[in-house]
Amino acid sequence: MKKLVLLVASLMFTVCLSQAQTVQEKKVKSELRSLDRKHDPKVKEEKKNLRHELRKLEGNDVSESSQSEFHKDYGVFPDEKWERTANYDKVNYTKNGQSMVAYYDGDYDNLGNSTLIGILTDKKFSDLPAKAQETINTKYKAYTKSKILFFEDNVNNDSEMVMFGHQLKDANNYFMEMSKDGKNIVLSISKNGDVDYYSNMK
Repeated sequence: MKKLVLLVASLMFTVCLSQAQTVQEKKVKSELRSLDRKHDPKVKEEKKNLRHELRKLEGNDVSESSQSEFHKDYGVFPDEKWERTANYDKVNYTKNGQSMVAYYDGDYDNLGNSTLIGILTDKKFSDLPAKAQETINTKYKAYTKSKILFFEDNVNNDSEMVMFGHQLKDANNYFMEMSKDGKNIVLSISKNGDVDYYSNMK
């Protein structure tokens, strides 16, 4: 009898907790909808914080909308590996022999649709603009070249992408990891070949 009482109490607690979480999710979604109507660039940080809070409330499952939108946009890949992170839903896949990662924002357009934030693609040094190759070979010749990535931003989505600990400024960029004497750095390279120091790597 005691076990039955404990089981019923545990079940009631779980139901109450679930209902409270659903109410909180609705409240956060409502706040996001009201901010979306403002179209004010100053509310971007507030929206980002609300989206982060909503992701915590929704749990660890990848949004079905993210998967559906990806498949609608790009098709189905046999090696898809989906993951829900603190900020995004992401899928690793291979297309034409090239490793790629697509990032989606979850159900954050407040209509239940997930939207592509951008796609990260592995690249080679020869893929960089000639101007960038020349700058790197001259200015960073003492460094060992490592991984090169290209991030293609979806300009129709105002969700911010964070790479190497820094928020990207809505632009398509290459990122190149380099090392020298145990120090690892990341360079940012624009499509027209401008090379800038981006961050240190730990």
